[in-house]
Order: sequence, then C-alpha cells, then structure tokens
Amino acid sequence: MKTFKQYLTESTKEHKFTLRFCCDLDEAQENRIETFLTKYDLKSISKTSTTPITKNPMFFKDVENSKVSKIDIVTGYPLSADILRQQLSDLLGMHLTHVAVHPEGWEPEEEVVDEDKEALLASDYDETSDDGKTYGKTFVDKFLNDLEKKEHDVVENELSIKPKSDPAPEQMPKDEKSTPSVITGDEND
Repeated sequence: MKTFKQYLTESTKEHKFTLRFCCDLDEAQENRIETFLTKYDLKSISKTSTTPITKNPMFFKDVENSKVSKIDIVTGYPLSADILRQQLSDLLGMHLTHVAVHPEGWEPEEEVVDEDKEALLASDYDETSDDGKTYGKTFVDKFLNDLEKKEHDVVENELSIKPKSDPAPEQMPKDEKSTPSVITGDEND
C-alpha cells in the first residue's frame, strides 16, 4: 500500500501556459514577471522570444504594427488564464488588449468567411408592413393603453393583504363606566 507522501508526489501536475505581450520586454520586466509567478510555484520559464514588427500580430486583433514577445511558463499551481492575464496587465502597466495568456499549444481559430451568403442590402426591399405589431403609432397607443390597465388592476395572490371583514367599532360613549386598568388594576374615572 502506498503512503500519503507517495500519492502526493504522484499527484503533482504541471500547468503550462504561453504568455504573449504586444511589445518588446526589457530585462527588468522579465524579472518582474518571473518574481510575480513564484507565488504560483513557478517550475520553469523560457527565455523571451520576440517576433519582428507585423501589421496585424496574431493573438492581438486590436493592435497594429507591433512586436510580440512570447514566454512559456510551467507552474505547479493551477490558475486561470484570464486572471493571470489581468494580473500581468496590472503588473506591467500595459493595456489588457496587449497581453495574451493561453494554455501551451493553443492556437486561435481562424474566422471562416462564408462566401455563399448574399448581402442583405443586395436583396429586394420587402414593402409589407407588420400593421403596428412592433412599431408605429398603433403599437405605441396599444402599449400605453396596456400600461394604464395594469396600474389600476389589483393583483391578488396568497401573499396579498386581505381587508378585514369586520368594520371598525365605533368609539365608546363617555357615559359608560370605565373598566379597571390592566396594568395597575385601578379604575379610571
């Protein structure tokens, strides 16, 4: 039978991520990243590789004409790629769109352009109307009338407060003799 230590050492997993930054990282920034990742039990970190400037860098849709720096890391603790992306953005003072974190080996899916679809503006104009079902004066008038009805309707359910069936008793005439006080037991005159 295996001991707990053996199970524990066998159960350790490594979590591999690729970090991409839409800039050229200097040595100080690389050191900050490495120091920061020690809290996630950093097992290994690769040297930074940088691509030449490209018009539309892969993994960054909103950025143009930039270098991309890439670092591969292996951590002992599991972590979320989105949270790590936010933390690295804050750590380096970069905009969130300039940082990409994803599991190692992941590649973005290319957008498939369907050339068989016809442009909507090229189709004939349909002149039929919906007769006030979704727009127009008749729709607005009907909507406002429905609102007025809802304001005056009383909705009753099991949680509604029901009015008492007994009318409130009239005040006691002053001629009657008062009853003894419940608190003191004295009679009031």
